[in-house]
Amino acid sequence: IAISEPELQTRTVTKVGQNWYRQDKESVEAWLPKSELPEDTRKAIQNPPTQNWWQRLTNR
Repeated sequence: IAISEPELQTRTVTKVGQNWYRQDKESVEAWLPKSELPEDTRKAIQNPPTQNWWQRLTNR
């Protein structure tokens, strides 16, 4: 699957990366330097927004 719209691609990669970061921080930290993501996207992945209690329950 490819996302051709650059803004949508960046938002999607960031959101998926943030969810992965919450679940497996060590793996993401090992992968990010090897990725070719822009610096601002990498920083956004490393700083996911705080989840409310309902989001924490549904993201398991």
